[in-house]
Amino acid sequence: MQEAKKLVFSIVRQDLLYSYAGSLEEIFGFTDVVGGEPSSESGVRRLESEGFDFISECTPTVTVRPCAEILSEETSIASHDLVINISIEDLGLRVRRIVYEIPVDQIIATEKRTIDLKSLDGMAFHLGYAARCFVTRRNTVKKGKKVIWHKSQVIFEKSFIANTTLDDGLFEITWVNFNDPLEKKDLLYFVRWNDSDVTGLVATDTFQVFANESQRQQFKRLENNSNFGFFATRLIAQDILRELTITCLKNADLHSEPAIDSLHEKIKALFERCDLSFEEVAKRCQSEDATERLSAQTEVYKLLQREHLIASELGKIKFGGYRAV
Repeated sequence: MQEAKKLVFSIVRQDLLYSYAGSLEEIFGFTDVVGGEPSSESGVRRLESEGFDFISECTPTVTVRPCAEILSEETSIASHDLVINISIEDLGLRVRRIVYEIPVDQIIATEKRTIDLKSLDGMAFHLGYAARCFVTRRNTVKKGKKVIWHKSQVIFEKSFIANTTLDDGLFEITWVNFNDPLEKKDLLYFVRWNDSDVTGLVATDTFQVFANESQRQQFKRLENNSNFGFFATRLIAQDILRELTITCLKNADLHSEPAIDSLHEKIKALFERCDLSFEEVAKRCQSEDATERLSAQTEVYKLLQREHLIASELGKIKFGGYRAV
């Protein structure tokens, strides 16, 4: 009797289960749409208009591919000494929180890590968020070794950003501890001007916005108040923007082209969105006629209130426990 020949079949399946990273750039992928295809492209991945509800509309998801081999090759550090960190940052409040820490040698298949924005207390994401993925050592290198390495040092990093068009760098808030006891008690924020050249210098070299660190938690509670927090923070933003705009108009060089990322360029773009001539208003703000200067400032105040929807936001607030007299 002739022995039957043994037949062997193999099946090749394409999926993410064992999709190993071939380079550092391939370690992390990102999507903020449920069921969306993750992409390793970093930087700004979503740009929305002011008022977009990031918490309800976005589900940030980071994919992490097995990367022990490539990281060991690139860093000469054993994979069991490395950790993947995933953090989320509120771009408005400048608050960042680590949401996942994953030992590199435990990633044996592609993992998906979803960030639930709704569950993060103290974060509002009114201006968007940044998902930051980075690799660090598990532990600090002990003294006596030939290498100096602290576990806080970043070996590789990628960021995926979703923000608003209004957050194009008009200003950022830096939280600091005020030294003056009276300022620490009663001052919430102020603008410090470093240079009057609003046309030739980038905005970050011209001014800084500082806020009182001792009031930071209270400010976060205010912003997270579902009834009137959004309205209150809009008033604060409008107040800061008003000072920036008026100062820019008074000091703008109308005979020169504004430098890229200068305050002049940014405020001019704001005026163009509102169909208003920056040059015409600036000439009035720089006029020798005091009444003309005041009239131009009034026009700016009205513009910024409209831009921040101040009246309509106030109309949305529900007041309870009071009786009209």
